[in-house]
Amino acid sequence: MLKKWKLKLQKMNNKRAFTLIEMVLVLIIIAALLLIVIPNMSSQADSTKETTDEALIKNVETQEELYKLANGGSEATHSTLVSENYLTAEQVEAYAAASARKLAESSVSN
Repeated sequence: MLKKWKLKLQKMNNKRAFTLIEMVLVLIIIAALLLIVIPNMSSQADSTKETTDEALIKNVETQEELYKLANGGSEATHSTLVSENYLTAEQVEAYAAASARKLAESSVSN
């Protein structure tokens, strides 16, 4: 019985495991990679938001022009564009928010 336990202990001692230094090195490498990746992801989110805002603003302006052409040059309000199905209410709300962000950005940069 004692011999069996000694054999088991010897087998367990012969197994190779990672040392503490190896594990710390791996954690340092992972941390360095995260420091590189995370700032890039946040800048991409900002860039995507700007592109979306620009597209939305252009879409609303295009719909305003279409309304003018269809109605003899008369100016359109956003509520008119919504009631005549040129835009949705969600688009008008998003347009207002995007315009406010763009105005805030331009006032900060000046």
